[in-house]
Amino acid sequence: MSGVAYRAVSLRYHARALSPRGAREHAGRFNRKGTSALYLGRSPLTAVQEYYASEEHTPLVLIPVRYRLKRVIDITGDLAGWSEDWQQWECDWRAALSSADEVPDCASWRCGDDAIQRKASSILYPSKYDPSGTALAIFTEDAVLGTCTIEVQDPFETISDANPLGV
Repeated sequence: MSGVAYRAVSLRYHARALSPRGAREHAGRFNRKGTSALYLGRSPLTAVQEYYASEEHTPLVLIPVRYRLKRVIDITGDLAGWSEDWQQWECDWRAALSSADEVPDCASWRCGDDAIQRKASSILYPSKYDPSGTALAIFTEDAVLGTCTIEVQDPFETISDANPLGV
């Protein structure tokens, strides 16, 4: 699977648009704390809707990202016959983060664990916040290993020019 998707990031972090640091430190829909993932909307609207579902209305930068993924788990269709975790991927992962459990857990994180164990580079899923949109959770360790590629589409280097120090 290949194409262009969109990364909505805080204005503060636009020069590090492909960093999975935030998701790794705070968790995300398909990744527990400590696991790297990059979240992209497959349309600009989806990226913005997904961003504002988790951020207060702060300024954002929308960055096009070209991707080439070799092993994608697609959960945009009927999940009958899939495991219970995959059928419940829309669980409230944020509630799991704030639970009193010593080791927080939820179905969508187990889906991410399963995807990584099956050596999938990403999960394609329906957006919860843009009814007609889809999004990608890309497990960035695969990008490091060369089994997928992700790169910012910035032919005129406007991102680095806007913030030459990268801070």
